[in-house]
Amino acid sequence: MLERFKVAHQAAVSMKADTFVFDGYEFVVGYAKYLIEHLNEILHEEHCNVTDQARPKAQSVPGESCCTNACHSGKVMTPIPDDTEDRRRRRLVEINSTVESDDVLTERKRLEARYGQLWDAAQAADDFAVLGFMAPYVVVRRRSDGHKGSLEFQHLPRFYFNFVLD
Repeated sequence: MLERFKVAHQAAVSMKADTFVFDGYEFVVGYAKYLIEHLNEILHEEHCNVTDQARPKAQSVPGESCCTNACHSGKVMTPIPDDTEDRRRRRLVEINSTVESDDVLTERKRLEARYGQLWDAAQAADDFAVLGFMAPYVVVRRRSDGHKGSLEFQHLPRFYFNFVLD
């Protein structure tokens, strides 16, 4: 499935599209790149864990990996408690549960009345460089002046709004 997703993503990149549909779901081209990278890392780690477990104990060396990828530097990542995670998840549900229409124009008017200026995917790409995201937030750098800030977004129809400078 990942290979089919990569092909769909590459086709969208070649066509300079902002979004593409894969298995009935719409993806933003720029975000799909990060999704592919993340999934590749997960698959690589699973591969290494399986390979490491399959090696006889006599051949296993602590900290040694089945491959020479930089991701296996011997450093252990430990989760850091994040007090904002519950708020982020609640906000995600709140934003996506208040969508009133699948009609793009109707939904755009509703969001503009509530948040003021908003951007569709193409407009957001013109005005901002995406630095990172975790739904419903996007960390961006405004192209006009280089200032860093954040936006919120809803899934479908995809709109970005509520720009706040950091």
